[in-house]
Amino acid sequence: MKILASENIKSIEDKKIFFYGSCKFTKHAKEGAKLNNLKVDGVFDTTINKTNLGDQENFGVQVFPQESLKNLEKDTVFMVTCSHYNSVERHLNSFGFFNVYDSCLLIKNHLNESDLNDAERKAITRAHSALLEKRNHAKKQFNTFVIPSLDLILTEKCTLKCSDCANLMPYFSSPKDSVLEQMLMNLEIILDKVDKITELRILGGEPFIFRKINEILNFSVLQKKITHIVIYTNGTIVPRAETLEHLKNDKIILEITDYGKLSRNFERLINSCEEKKINYLIRKLPESWDDSGNIIRPSRSHEEDQMIFEECCAKYLYTLMHGKLYRCPFSASLDAIKKINLLPNNFQVIDQNTTKEKLQDFIYGLSYVDSCRYCKGRSKLFSRVKPARQSQKIREPFETISNLDTQ
Repeated sequence: MKILASENIKSIEDKKIFFYGSCKFTKHAKEGAKLNNLKVDGVFDTTINKTNLGDQENFGVQVFPQESLKNLEKDTVFMVTCSHYNSVERHLNSFGFFNVYDSCLLIKNHLNESDLNDAERKAITRAHSALLEKRNHAKKQFNTFVIPSLDLILTEKCTLKCSDCANLMPYFSSPKDSVLEQMLMNLEIILDKVDKITELRILGGEPFIFRKINEILNFSVLQKKITHIVIYTNGTIVPRAETLEHLKNDKIILEITDYGKLSRNFERLINSCEEKKINYLIRKLPESWDDSGNIIRPSRSHEEDQMIFEECCAKYLYTLMHGKLYRCPFSASLDAIKKINLLPNNFQVIDQNTTKEKLQDFIYGLSYVDSCRYCKGRSKLFSRVKPARQSQKIREPFETISNLDTQ
């Protein structure tokens, strides 16, 4: 994949140009293309074909099915507008397309040159930072040691019972809170070794169940190496007054998923954010979820497990849980439920013996981890399920979802 730079825009403007990837980055890249007088001829996505073409436009860009790729000239330019750089590039290469670029410059131009309000600027800054760091990971360009995203798991407890939870919360028979002192010590050790954490994601379970969340926020907002702090909540709890005061910080964004009737305090939470001027985003429940809440029996080859890892949309969601660093929340929860013995490559223990070299080896040097063998995969390529199906049963590894009572 090539890096899009301002000096090579002239060399591509006379060619057919398409985006590849249908997500929030598409919208921002489109605006950046307009600022550079680039005509975008359409957008492709791995999930789009003739049978599920859906909307004919994506953020005002014509949508094309996969079948149309074979009709394009081989010098066509593609700009990747998602974070799956490696898998998209391999896919396009298989069709004979090698003019594949990233889209970070376009998004940066939109951020710097467009007339944006504060909320838009914060959202696009966050999107650009995330995409840029994931590009650097994909290109193995590491002038500095940056963790693009770090999930901090405050608790295994949740106020919902989503049977298909990608974080495997239904498998915890006796969910517990994380230990505050251990989390703070682990964060200090990691921050001492890295140059930056682009986004610290605070979640659970439901993070507002954790009674000592204020101490976590107090620590995190003071860390210069942490750029953004995002708290993920399901709209069932309105935080205590003291916690609401702690959320009033430009570094913090509260991301609230609207689960409809299940988000019983959604409106109250929104009103509190408005009243206190807390930065927040609303995430609508999508039509489907990744079918990634199942723990399967290992049956694939090493090459197939590696493909599952490479196609995974969560492989950059490094997760800190109970004193260990993992590649994703599934990996962390699979270890924490203590029903499967995982190989040592599945995690990196964070303690006083942790070195910068050990962290870099874990973050940069793996093709897949042992927990991948037990995962169906997280990608639009794989199967989907109805979101937020509720179940009161404790799940067990290797059982199928059809055995559960859901609603």
